[in-house]
Amino acid sequence: ALNFSGANEKTSYYVSLGYSNQEGFIQKNSFERKSGRVNLDHKLFKGVTIGTNFSYSNTLNKAPNTGSLPGQTFSTVGLGRLAIVLPPNVAAYNEDGSYNMNGSAVGLGANTIASNYPNSAVLINEDSNTSESDRIIGNIYASIQLLKGLTLKTSYGLDNLKVDNNSFVNRLQGDGVAYNGGATSNFVKNNRWNWSNTLNYNNTFGSHSLGVLVGAEDQSTSSNGYGATRQNVIDPFIKVYQGAFGIITPAGLVQGDNTFRSYFGSLSYDYKKKYYLSGSFRRDGYSGLSAGNKYGNFGGASAGWAISEEEFYKN
Repeated sequence: ALNFSGANEKTSYYVSLGYSNQEGFIQKNSFERKSGRVNLDHKLFKGVTIGTNFSYSNTLNKAPNTGSLPGQTFSTVGLGRLAIVLPPNVAAYNEDGSYNMNGSAVGLGANTIASNYPNSAVLINEDSNTSESDRIIGNIYASIQLLKGLTLKTSYGLDNLKVDNNSFVNRLQGDGVAYNGGATSNFVKNNRWNWSNTLNYNNTFGSHSLGVLVGAEDQSTSSNGYGATRQNVIDPFIKVYQGAFGIITPAGLVQGDNTFRSYFGSLSYDYKKKYYLSGSFRRDGYSGLSAGNKYGNFGGASAGWAISEEEFYKN
């Protein structure tokens, strides 16, 4: 990772670049990530500050079927399980370099230990499962001091995520045997924006301190996904979704939109930093709820006593 930062009387900045590449203990299991981030704040003039921060990341996850996902604990094709249950004295390859197979199971030959499990070498070499994502998270804001202790802030942010999933199972061994091999491709877009406005007041009057916050926030989220599964490999050399297959069915179809709106406020007061009172209230609405029940009200209050500030306790 590389980080750069600096500042002068009006402007401060921060830039970060990162790269990581991790290899799993199972073959062909890896995770690669590239990322970048920029933060920028600038005092436009007295009492007015503007700023932005945004980040970008790209990840590529290559993950063969390890049998580690929910419901796969006793999967016959999970590579983690195959390493434990397969006979250690049976070769993965024949002398001519071909896979040692006997139908849908490992070719045991003269070995007397029965096994119904597929050849792990076939799964490692022929199957593939990748997930690549691109994500941008950004925010811009402006802060204006209207009066002493009174600040207005508006902030707009977005979070856009695109995920491309691709998998292939071979027709020789494992999950793809029943339908002569298959491939699945799925693409999903998740977009969200958020707009928040707050008015904040903080001031001290002798022994009294007062803080008041009121605000409103809107958020909108949309998700769209499409894809398909193709089965029955026509050409044995095909290992990608774009090749020739006999059957195609929709898969990974997603479409959804929802919005969220909130009004909120809070109040805090203390006397001589010894006695404290605070309260908060918010009204939240969500478009996904049924008509007539889209909004809910939530509130709370508290009181505190800093006994350590009392004269009888100090010593």
